[in-house]
Amino acid sequence: MKDEAHEWLKYAAADLSAAEDMLATGHPSHCIVLCQQAVEKAIKALIAETTGETPPKIHDLVELARAANLSLPNEQEVTLAELTHLYIESRYPVLPGAGDSPDSDAAASDYLGYARGFCDWIRDKIVLADS
Repeated sequence: MKDEAHEWLKYAAADLSAAEDMLATGHPSHCIVLCQQAVEKAIKALIAETTGETPPKIHDLVELARAANLSLPNEQEVTLAELTHLYIESRYPVLPGAGDSPDSDAAASDYLGYARGFCDWIRDKIVLADS
């Protein structure tokens, strides 16, 4: 595994750990933001590994997935788009529509489960590509 990909995955794992902490301490919206960040960093790890280039400095998970040449089912793209939207809302709370994010433990738990699975899948793809 390339060093840059390894670093991206290390930070993705740290974001997942922090997301778990946020959920456990009653901060579901912060958990969701960290889930988006973990997925973003995992995709950037894949880009770094497969292209040898520095990933683009964007936060749109759907665009990053395309840059990584990931072929995803529609429901996966929808979830990536949702996470991107929730991340942007949290960063820019004065935008129209901000504050519509799910602020429940159940929603955060669902996104956390998704992010864990997605990051594991990406890590497995990188390990297989490295073999």
